[in-house]
Order: sequence, then structure tokens, then C-alpha cells
Amino acid sequence: MRTTRVRIAAWAVPIVSFALATVLIVDRHRAFTDALRRNRRLESDWSRAYTTEDAIDELKRATRFACAERSPKEEAAFFAGLRRHAALADVTIVRLRSQAETLGDNAPSGPPPANADKDSTETVTKGVTRIGCQLVLDGSYPALRRFVRGLWESDRLYTMSDVAWNRAPNGTELTLTLNRYLAPQPPSKEAPNL
Repeated sequence: MRTTRVRIAAWAVPIVSFALATVLIVDRHRAFTDALRRNRRLESDWSRAYTTEDAIDELKRATRFACAERSPKEEAAFFAGLRRHAALADVTIVRLRSQAETLGDNAPSGPPPANADKDSTETVTKGVTRIGCQLVLDGSYPALRRFVRGLWESDRLYTMSDVAWNRAPNGTELTLTLNRYLAPQPPSKEAPNL
């Protein structure tokens, strides 16, 4: 009887092992094919997203001018950001004053001439408002440099003019005109009166 059990075990152990291995291999194969399918789908989504992003970037480059949207609170937000930036750079704002100028107002209305470059500065900046802010800042030379560097690293377009570095009794005084830009006024949605 003992030999019968050994014979049955000799046949049963390999069959059970083969069955378990088959189940395990099929399960791992299914998980691998699912992961491969998911990976291919993610790669195609990733590729599509980058293609779309590149197309959007091309559109933005052709028509975009780095300026902020018009809003009633834009100036207050700009001054608050400027004060926060100055505090982080350890600079004191002694005086500031703003004045606005709309670009492209003197350009002729109507379609551009046939020989005009579509990406010309006049076309892109027409209606953009430049707001000059005359600043007088006080602080140490390294602190003023940090302040200016922070403006250069900003996502928003700022231009500086009339820059003057002067010695002050308690450090250095920086006088400059900081220009920021606002997007053109969107066209009115009201129908014209006829």
C-alpha cells in the first residue's frame, strides 16, 4: 500500500506543481499585458499632450505679448506685489507714481498694408497699455540688485528706463521707471446702434 501512495504522490506532485505554475504564469502574463497596454496608452496621451502644447506655444509666440489682463484691481495687485517683492529683497520704497500710455493709438485703423509683417511689433502691441511707475528705492547695493533680479525673473514683462544709482546717507538709492503692460481692451459685446 505504501508503494501505491508513493506512486500517486509521484504523479500528483508534478501535476499540481504544473497546474499552479500555469495559473501563476497566466496571471503574470495578464498583468504584464495590462501594464503594457496602459503604458502604450499613457505614451500616446503624453505624446498627444506635448504635440498640443507645442501647437499652443507656437500660437502664443505668434500672437502673444507678455502683459496682464485688464482688471479694476490690477494696479492694487501690482503695488501689493511690488511691496512684497521689496520687503523680501530688504528694500524700502521711498516714492512711487504711475502714468499710463496706450500703444498703437497713432497706427492707422483698418487692415494692415500688404507688405506689412504679420508679427510686427505694431500689430502685436496695438491697444496694449504701458503703465510707467516711477520708483525711488532705498537699500544696500546687494539688496537693490536682488530686487532688480527678482523683476527680471518674473513671468510678467517689465521694462526699466531712466535708471540712476545714487549714494544715500544710509545706503544706496535707486531711481527708475518700471513699465508694465496691460492687454488691449476686449471688443464690446454690445451691438452698434444703427
